[in-house]
Amino acid sequence: MPRDACDHCSTGALGKMVWMQFEELLLSNYFPEVVRRKKRAEFIHLVQRNMTLIEYAIKFTQLSEYAPNVVEDEQMRAKQFQEGLRLNIRAQVAPSCFVLTVRLWQGLWLEKGKWRKLKG
Repeated sequence: MPRDACDHCSTGALGKMVWMQFEELLLSNYFPEVVRRKKRAEFIHLVQRNMTLIEYAIKFTQLSEYAPNVVEDEQMRAKQFQEGLRLNIRAQVAPSCFVLTVRLWQGLWLEKGKWRKLKG
């Protein structure tokens, strides 16, 4: 690719877009609106039920991509995560721990994806 083309990409309109705008553009091109609405609703109503904590955290992370405005910051994300936990678990964990827990699961999820790419 010519150097000018690379410079254009990094300084042009694409380079100036914030991540959420890029993500919205990507989702709108590859996932119909009806699918995104369904996934967003699934995220909003997600509860742990019979899932393990790990399964719940993975599902939470996957579905949260469809509802970025619901989890705009870490505290909103932690609150949403907490509200979906089974009551017996929710009662035992201090709310301040949820931010750390959510960060941990996100990190593990990202590392798992990187590990798969390296192995494959």
